[in-house]
Amino acid sequence: MPDTNGIALGKEISKFSPRSKLVLFTMENSPTVVKQALESRFFGFISKSVEREILIKTLTSVGNGEKNIPSIKR
Repeated sequence: MPDTNGIALGKEISKFSPRSKLVLFTMENSPTVVKQALESRFFGFISKSVEREILIKTLTSVGNGEKNIPSIKR
């Protein structure tokens, strides 16, 4: 996305569809990005390098209304 990023786009989507359960799918895996996802009303966070099983588990849990964002390691 040349003119925006996933976090900013998620904030915009949340304004228009506050009941949406957003999942950030990204190459970034830094504590800063995870924290921004939490603050931006994302329900899930998935690294693009994750295994298929974890991807499915995350999407399923978010679909069931659970938050699935990794703890922030410092």
